Amino acid sequence: MGSSVRKDVAVPTAWIGGDRDIARRFVSRAVDALEEIYARYSGPVMVVAVSLLADRQLAEEAVEDTFVKAWHAASTLDVERPLGPWLHAIAGRSAANIARREQRRPSTDAPTHATATIKGFDFTDTWDAWKVRRALDHLTSDARALVRCHHYEGLSHSQIARREGLPIGTVKARLHRAYRQLATRLTHVER
Repeated sequence: MGSSVRKDVAVPTAWIGGDRDIARRFVSRAVDALEEIYARYSGPVMVVAVSLLADRQLAEEAVEDTFVKAWHAASTLDVERPLGPWLHAIAGRSAANIARREQRRPSTDAPTHATATIKGFDFTDTWDAWKVRRALDHLTSDARALVRCHHYEGLSHSQIARREGLPIGTVKARLHRAYRQLATRLTHVER
């Protein structure tokens, strides 16, 4: 399988500073660092695993395997680099190993979806989706609700205005501001 993480993707500076401290504690085998890393990155790792395996139970196994492998490989971690891509690569390999194992299991059923999705998958799609979710998390809950209505539900400005009880001009202005904030946070994500 090819490269699992693009190296030209910019990582927000706020993550790097926080990651450095956690990474140093992780490399020195501080259990609280492992707990903190798990709390921060288990969601994105699960996104990778579910995307590759299309089976929640197998994905949970891949998440567990990822953090066990990361703990065993802690001494190889470069504390000057962000943790996210390192964990992302481990998650991709763990999910691929589980998919191969599942493929080898004798079955009378048709091939699983997990077997089909692992081939030709581009890990950067999952990583980019996670970055979009992180950018959405930085919006206010009101702005997120408007973006969800407009972008994900496909509602028009007037439909959103009726639903939210807001003037249409306010909806347009708030959406414009929200999309501009997202664009600023996502300048490094290719379309």
